[in-house]
This record gives sequence, structure tokens and C-alpha cells, in this order.
Amino acid sequence: MPKYTTQSASWGVWTCTKRPFEVTLNYNGYNGLPAVVCKNGGCDYCKRYGQLPYEHYCIEYQTKTDWVYTQVTSGITVTSEMDLKPDSLVPTAELKWYTPTYENAWEIGSGYGVNVEVTTNYFKSGNCTSNDYTTTPYVIAYFPEFNYMTYNRLLDRATNYPIRLKANKWSQYEHRVHFTPLWYPDGIYRVKTQLLSVWTPVGEI
Repeated sequence: MPKYTTQSASWGVWTCTKRPFEVTLNYNGYNGLPAVVCKNGGCDYCKRYGQLPYEHYCIEYQTKTDWVYTQVTSGITVTSEMDLKPDSLVPTAELKWYTPTYENAWEIGSGYGVNVEVTTNYFKSGNCTSNDYTTTPYVIAYFPEFNYMTYNRLLDRATNYPIRLKANKWSQYEHRVHFTPLWYPDGIYRVKTQLLSVWTPVGEI
């Protein structure tokens, strides 16, 4: 990933609620209902509005319910930042220039260790909750001396940030470092990382 990346996903959740509504039943014999004459103001219409002074067919009211469906859109945006810097014990480390929007430029000697750190942030929208996405992603680091293909290192998968390299057993102090090869030529040394396993209801980001 570049120094900063942003990926998003969105999905819809349907909810349904019961909605009451009133149905008017006119017992006049013409709409599939039998002809029933109201006697002494006994139908619903007379009870509601007062008894009519003349003979009429019964009018009844029934309350029924139907389902109302509503879709609520939710989403998650994941921002990631990778930081590549010399280990704290590198004696030759020197910061050459700094650009907040992209990267630091350090100069170190070959053979020393570098730290890889990845920080992720999650921004929810709609009705998104912490149960809708995973927050312990995998991060894989790829290195230029292997052409970003042959070998890689899996960073510690943990909820505490930043996500860092695992402790290197070849480090005297068990630091979380990757040692650059002695033969690596002068110039830019750029590590690539890939963020995996951020899952949402619509798949992996």
C-alpha cells in the first residue's frame, strides 16, 4: 500500500414493521358481501357517526395490518497508513527530508534493521456497528530484495495498533525488525504492504 490508502464498502439492511390500516365493509349485497340491514343503529357507521334516521345497509370497519419495508444503507471506510523507518538501534540512521503527505526519507547503512508499522482507522456510516466488520486484519510485507514475490513477512495480527512486524529471532534484542541485505545497492529501499481480511456483509475490502 502507499503511505495512505482508503477503501470503502456499503450495504443495505432491510427492516419491516407492521402498519395498521382500516377497511370499510359495505354490506349492500353488491360487492361480494351479503345484504345486511342496520337495525337500531347497530352497525359501526352508526356507532361512530350517530344513528341514521332511515333504513340502510350495515357499514362495518375492520382494522388490518400490512408490512412496510425500509432499507437503511450502512457503510465502512478503512484508512491505512504505513510507516517504514530505521530501528531505534541503527547508529547510521539520518533523516534526510520529510513530507507529511507521502513519506519520510531516511538514510541508513546496508545490513541494519527497519521497522514496518501499519495503522488503520475505521469510519462508520448509517447503522453500521462494530459487529458488521472485522477489526483484526492481516498485513503482509513484501521486500525489494525478493522482487516483492519470493518471500514475505506476516505482521502481528492484533487489535492494538500500530500493526508491527513480529519479533525477529535474529535480532540480539528481539526487536521487530527486518534486516536489509548487505549487498543491496544504494538508492531507494521501499517495502510494500498488503492489508487483508477486513470483512463486511458485502465481502472483503
